Amino acid sequence: MILTHAPADGDKREWQFRPDDMLNHESEAIERRTEWTWQEFLMNLQKGSTLARRALLWTMLRREHHVLRFEDVSFAQGEVSVDYERGELAELLEQAQAAPDSTPNKDGMIRFLEAEMAKRPDSGSGKALASSEG
Repeated sequence: MILTHAPADGDKREWQFRPDDMLNHESEAIERRTEWTWQEFLMNLQKGSTLARRALLWTMLRREHHVLRFEDVSFAQGEVSVDYERGELAELLEQAQAAPDSTPNKDGMIRFLEAEMAKRPDSGSGKALASSEG
């Protein structure tokens, strides 16, 4: 995933977020702040939770500003987004296609993912809005 922070009064920043690559002290800090398990955090991030996006932004900013307090991270809703990379969309599409036909909204999800994939260049450098964002 790509986390983007584009504050009205500052420079746009982007970070690549790979859940499996997150250091344990960072994921533990997120768990303490959100009071969610790591898996709950990831699910809430995908659902578009503001708290989850704030916790992830705080973590990425703390890599450069080690003493940044969670309480000091604020943003307008339109200033922060979490976007899927092409490879992640391809994985989601495979999962949706393999889901049982009885899965609610299976066809709609497949159409959405195929449309998002069609917008992305084959190089894998493109991004697509997470389903919670668009």
